[in-house]
Amino acid sequence: MSITSSAGPIPMEDGPARLEAYEAMTRQIQTEYQDIARKLEDLRNQNKTSSARFRELLGQKLMLSNELARLKAWRLL
Repeated sequence: MSITSSAGPIPMEDGPARLEAYEAMTRQIQTEYQDIARKLEDLRNQNKTSSARFRELLGQKLMLSNELARLKAWRLL
């Protein structure tokens, strides 16, 4: 059995590779969350809180926030 990352399949038995993939995923989620927060702040400063883009980003931020909360709940973050 294997999992797939952007670098290709990783065998489930390969513990260090799995850990590296997990850590990369976690960093990506955190970075994306911060980027979206900045974009939302920019849109707020432009008074574009009613725009479709703002709402789309807000939804993405909510989903990422939920993922981060789950990782924290399981003490993985």
